Amino acid sequence: MRRREFVTLIGGAAAAWPLAAFGKTHRLAIVVMSVPVTLMTETADDPLFPALLKELRRLGYVEGQNLLIERYSGEGRASQYPVLARDVVSRNPDVIIVFTNGLVLDFKTTTTTIPKSKCASKLFVAAGKHAGAKTKCHAKALKAGVPVDQTCLAKAESKFAIAFARAQAQSDCVTGATVDQLGSDVDMLIEALKNHIAP
Repeated sequence: MRRREFVTLIGGAAAAWPLAAFGKTHRLAIVVMSVPVTLMTETADDPLFPALLKELRRLGYVEGQNLLIERYSGEGRASQYPVLARDVVSRNPDVIIVFTNGLVLDFKTTTTTIPKSKCASKLFVAAGKHAGAKTKCHAKALKAGVPVDQTCLAKAESKFAIAFARAQAQSDCVTGATVDQLGSDVDMLIEALKNHIAP
C-alpha cells in the first residue's frame, strides 16, 4: 500500500487523504456495506452521496477532471467485507472513504502497515494551530464589530511558516504541499466558518 500522510476516523466514515501536489488526478475509493454502486451518484435519492460529491466539487475535486472515483459495495455480504477491504487497499487509491463501522474495522485491520510520519503529524498540528490563531483574530473582530486586525493575521501567518519549516525538516517528509497551499486550505476553512456563523 502506498504511504498515506494521515488517517482520520470521523463518525462512521474513515478517510485517508495524502497532502499531494496539485495538478494530478486523485483516485478516491468509496466503499459501502450494501448500496449498489450504480446509486453512488450526485443524483442518488440517498442524500449522503450527493452531499459528498457536491462538497468534493466545492473543494475543487471534480469527477472526470481531476478526480477518479472507484465505487465499491459489500452487497450486504458481511463474510466478504475482509476480502473487499484487501481488494480496495491493494489498488492503492489516494483516498479511501468507508461508510459504516463494520467495514471500517476491516479496513483498519487491512491498513495497519501504513508507516508513521512525524512530518505529517507536525504539519497537521501546525495547520490546526494556524486555523485556531486565525479564528481568534476573526472572533475578536466580530466581538468588537470592527474589521479583522491585519497584524493579528500576519502574526498567525508568520508562526505557521516557522512551524511548517520545522515540520519539513523531518527526515520522513515527503509531502508535495507548500506552506501557501496549506495556508489557503486554512483560509477556506475560516471563510466557511464565517459564512455559517457570522451575522
